[in-house]
Amino acid sequence: MLKSIDKIIKKRTLEPWNSEPPNPFLPTDWEKNLKLIWPIFISIIWAGSTGVVIFCSLLPRVEFPVDFWNADKLYHLIAYCWLSILPLVGYSERKFAMKASLSMIFLGIFLETGQLYVPGRTFSVVDISMNTLGVILGAHGGERLRCLFLTHGNFRLFKNIQQ
Repeated sequence: MLKSIDKIIKKRTLEPWNSEPPNPFLPTDWEKNLKLIWPIFISIIWAGSTGVVIFCSLLPRVEFPVDFWNADKLYHLIAYCWLSILPLVGYSERKFAMKASLSMIFLGIFLETGQLYVPGRTFSVVDISMNTLGVILGAHGGERLRCLFLTHGNFRLFKNIQQ
């Protein structure tokens, strides 16, 4: 009994002095927390952005803040580029992220077809092509950002995840 008490006392007194220095390659607590929160945060932004695109696509008449010839085409490109970047920087599993990103092409086709039934809106193949171009550019940009997150700095969001 006395020996076991001595072991406990030695362990408690020597423990702080025997601790090893922190390993810089192991994730810290804030990195672990960020890796848990990041997909949720991106999912909320992605869902909100998708909702805004759906709402604006099905309004009878949309007023643009800046209006020039074919301004709506530029808005289509930017919106769908944004929608396809978010899954690629938000989710660690690459195949799922790419499928989610490319699914925005089908959303654009579906919404453009839905405009046939909205008064004041017209179906446009050019809008579908700008949506698709935006998704392709966004997927490419998202892959570039993903590689940047994988390779630079001590903080790597997708550490130990295969590309």
